[in-house]
Amino acid sequence: ALAAGNRWITTAAQMGMGFILPFALTFIAIPLETFVHTSRTVIGTLTTGLLNTLAGILRVLGKGAEHGGKALINLYDLVIFAPLWIEQRFTSRRTAAGAEAIASPAQQDVSQHDKEHEEKDDAMELPHSAWGVSS
Repeated sequence: ALAAGNRWITTAAQMGMGFILPFALTFIAIPLETFVHTSRTVIGTLTTGLLNTLAGILRVLGKGAEHGGKALINLYDLVIFAPLWIEQRFTSRRTAAGAEAIASPAQQDVSQHDKEHEEKDDAMELPHSAWGVSS
């Protein structure tokens, strides 16, 4: 008797589910199907936007690194210019002073050869009597 008295609860629950479940499927399943169908487009659009944003950020970072590198090179050139200029000035003075004081043997031979030719040219301009020739 107790079991027969509780049976109406099960029957009422099944009747309620039979009445409510179609509405639940209508209001939940159809929008869910539409969401699944359109999610491909939505996810594709979101991914495209995300990748374009990432590309823009990386482009800005890349250009910043490029210009930062050029700026560092220019800064290095500015800092190193004065010591290199001073070194070049002292080296050129030392080289010029050393070249005047110490001539290489090849330069001495050339200067000796030039002196001999100058003496011959001077002798050509002398009168014939200076040559020891009697006319």
